[in-house]
Amino acid sequence: MEMQQDVVKLQKEVGFFELLKNNPTFRRLWMGLAISLLGEWFSTVALFVLIYTLTGSELGIGLLFVIRMFSMAFPQIFTGMLADRFSRKRIMVWANILSSIAVLSLLTVNDESEVWLIYFISALLMALHAVFIPAESASIPNITKENELLTANALNSATWSAALCLGASIGGFVVSVYGVEMAFIINALCFLAGAFMYSTITIPQEPFQPKPGGFWANTGGNIVEGFQIILSKPHVSRIVTAKALWAVFGGGLVYMLVLIGDEIGVGDLAAGIGILFAARGLGTGLGPIFARYVFKNRNLWPFLLGSLV
Repeated sequence: MEMQQDVVKLQKEVGFFELLKNNPTFRRLWMGLAISLLGEWFSTVALFVLIYTLTGSELGIGLLFVIRMFSMAFPQIFTGMLADRFSRKRIMVWANILSSIAVLSLLTVNDESEVWLIYFISALLMALHAVFIPAESASIPNITKENELLTANALNSATWSAALCLGASIGGFVVSVYGVEMAFIINALCFLAGAFMYSTITIPQEPFQPKPGGFWANTGGNIVEGFQIILSKPHVSRIVTAKALWAVFGGGLVYMLVLIGDEIGVGDLAAGIGILFAARGLGTGLGPIFARYVFKNRNLWPFLLGSLV
């Protein structure tokens, strides 16, 4: 009986505050992520405002969306292997440092002839983010216990939304009052603060064991294997399909939020984008917390996911 009670106790999931209190390594990782994400939304609002100010074109905003999303999505096909081959801690630290330098280079943009630089730096920032994401995600199981992992992932998801809500709203105000330059400087400082937090933690990591067959087996082969798993497991393919559809149509929604930011009667474009993005962040932030405590029967999650899509 005592053994059964110990097993139940071991498997009981911890809460958000308990996780942050009792796991200092994850706490520092989470703090670095929260600070970095907060700053990213400052520059995101600033980028949209800067593009529209210089070009006066909705097409310019749409092109920025396409470049940002493609520059993050395509590299992730390959960047996952970096998190297996190299130190995840160093990847996160250097991704933040290089992102800080890239953001500061946006301060050199002065007129429409330099719009190409905005697109280039935006692509670079998203590519660095694509390098960062697998390293950060793969680090969480290394620094959390089994009964902490789900809570850690849920907290990270909620943190992204909270950073969107706070970063976009405050960032919109900063851009509106102090200009895009101040937003870029704040973002750069946040990246450096995040890099410092990551540098203070130790992340256990097993040595990489390459598959026989060279580069293709360890890169393209993994991609093919991933698609085979998706296609062979109906429950996985349904979730992936739902996620893809949500992302496609959700991208159009985000684009519309930027376009109508100047028309909601709250001031200028920066303030409008900030408020609309903040509302989006509030909704996506409350969602995981609400779902965690209301939809406790995981067998119903696939039906819930389908209904939401």
